Amino acid sequence: MDKNILINNLWLKNSLKLAFQVLLMLVCLAQKVKVTLTRQEA
Repeated sequence: MDKNILINNLWLKNSLKLAFQVLLMLVCLAQKVKVTLTRQEA
């Protein structure tokens, strides 16, 4: 039982890390797109 809880905790942490990385990537992409759009307008 304890082992299962440990495995679930590790899986949850890894999932959160992955989600955070994806979020950061999306933010970076959004900023790049924003910069590109503002450059085209100017």
